[in-house]
Amino acid sequence: MTERIHNFTGNLIAFYRPIKKTYYFFSWNSTAAVWGAYDRDHENISLHKSSTHTLNGTVDINVRLGRTRHRIGIISDKCFLKCGNIHIPILKAVGNAIQGIQKLKQYTVTVEHDTATYLINSRLWLTPPAAAAAPSAAPAVASSASVSQVHQKKGIPRRIAWLIAEDACKRGDLCPIVQEELSPLTSSVTSCFHVFNTEAIASWEARQEGRELPCPVCREPCQTTVAYEESSEA
Repeated sequence: MTERIHNFTGNLIAFYRPIKKTYYFFSWNSTAAVWGAYDRDHENISLHKSSTHTLNGTVDINVRLGRTRHRIGIISDKCFLKCGNIHIPILKAVGNAIQGIQKLKQYTVTVEHDTATYLINSRLWLTPPAAAAAPSAAPAVASSASVSQVHQKKGIPRRIAWLIAEDACKRGDLCPIVQEELSPLTSSVTSCFHVFNTEAIASWEARQEGRELPCPVCREPCQTTVAYEESSEA
């Protein structure tokens, strides 16, 4: 069985190369919403398995090597690499492999891959938020107070949101939630300058049930601004 990965808890992931028993690392670029090659030095890398997750996880991700962007499906069997306090989920590509991955820096571990029985309480990923419960007939006063806290962070001006969305469109960025192409006409921009499909981010906000809104990309509290509204001025 598998569960859907919504976000990784860290900004590094690893792919295993069985022939050489080495690993390739990728780091998250929140600006481009893509995973890119990573080549910093790490020592004392050990192999472990998470006891927190009860199911394997799957997700589609965007990976960039040089100027080439790949969209691939991946699966994690709860194994991860531990480098000091860093926990890096180990992923397996499903379907098309990533072209050019052989040219990346390779990392070795201090434990053989087939003896990954070292269980550690470590959360490697988050699953999608649960569907919002039906609103009660008489909401509590505390809930109203919580809703007001959501909007404490001021959104950016619409003309700025348009420029940011337009730039993301020109770069060919995809909405981090639904992984579809962006258009300034149907995009919203967060106060932390991340661009989303308007319907997708609105659905995300609706599922927060009055909690402080975290950006789906950087997890910072945020407010969103629709980049374009036909009957309104910037």
